[in-house]
Amino acid sequence: MKKIFSVWIVISTLLMLACSSSDTENQTSIPATTQATAQATTRAATAQATTRATTRATTQATTQVTTQVTTQATAQATARATARATTQATTQATTTTTATIWIAPSPQTFTKGAPTIQIFNYSSLSDADIHLWTEVASSKINWWHADITAFIWPIGKEIAEGNCCGHGDDRFNTFEVVLTPQQIDELTSKFETYINNASCLNPGGINFGGWQTPDNDGVERILSWIRGGGDAATAPDPCFDERGVLYAFPSESSQSEGRHTYLHELYHAQSSYLNNYCTRGGQDNSEKYENLRWVAEGTAHYFAYYVAAEIDDLSQPFEQMFKTAYIGGRDGESIDTADNAAAALRLMVERGDLKESDIIDGSIFESCDWPDQWKTSDSAVTYALDNWMQIDSNNGNWGFKSAILDR
Repeated sequence: MKKIFSVWIVISTLLMLACSSSDTENQTSIPATTQATAQATTRAATAQATTRATTRATTQATTQVTTQVTTQATAQATARATARATTQATTQATTTTTATIWIAPSPQTFTKGAPTIQIFNYSSLSDADIHLWTEVASSKINWWHADITAFIWPIGKEIAEGNCCGHGDDRFNTFEVVLTPQQIDELTSKFETYINNASCLNPGGINFGGWQTPDNDGVERILSWIRGGGDAATAPDPCFDERGVLYAFPSESSQSEGRHTYLHELYHAQSSYLNNYCTRGGQDNSEKYENLRWVAEGTAHYFAYYVAAEIDDLSQPFEQMFKTAYIGGRDGESIDTADNAAAALRLMVERGDLKESDIIDGSIFESCDWPDQWKTSDSAVTYALDNWMQIDSNNGNWGFKSAILDR
């Protein structure tokens, strides 16, 4: 029995050892599996971490690249937008500057093809004579740059002095209307067409300074002179290179008187810069030009006497001027009368203070600074203003007193 028990114990011991051995193997194999699993897990985690890191790195790199590209694109777009805005602003500024700053045309900068002459004549003056006067007179002008359109019509006897045609401030007198209704319609229609077709007021025309606009009030006033018998004598200038002459020829005037008035107004039309184109049509201060109206009127009258004498082949162009100025001086008239002003200019010419050619060729008015040459601080100008009336007749020849010509 003891042997059996011993065997059992041995068997049991062996079994226990076997079990222990088996457990040991199992215990040993469990850590190996765990390690493999751990290693696998680690590898997986590493792979995941690597993937995540790679993803983060890729994302970060992509973001950086995208940001850089976006930033660069944005910068480029901003630069382009800024450039466009700058260009647009510069263009706008340039356009604005061009519209407000006017470089006045001059004989050196402005040329035009042969100017045209067009005449609408309803008076007893012949078309041929008016054309001749216009051509001879215009040929004297140094810088003839404007087309000339003339409107001449007849009026009867004077009815009322001043304030013509319903205008309380009108400088023209009221005369009898002698045009027929049909002639009035024709003439007013032709004048309106002339104004409406003025190149500077239409697309493609030259609008110097950009200030010329249709003057509806002015047009209506001119039409009222035609319809109402105004003794109009003036020179409208709708465009720098398109000038006009308006002349209502009184029935009581002679042809020579009519010619003189026409030539006077034609000289105004041919004078490049009197007032309008120096003051943007009166928008700017015109006082210095208005104060020298005597120069504008005197030169026009002087020119008319000169050209008429050439046409008639007279050796003494200024006889009538001297007679009229003599009476004006005797009666206490001022320099503002055209004959008196012309006499003052003639005095300057005879004393060598003024070139006659500067009057005749219109070069006096070729720039807007012409008033600077006629300041009363100039002793020659002052002398002429003080002594133009020193006129007498010597053996039937009118002229200045000899003492007044001495220097």
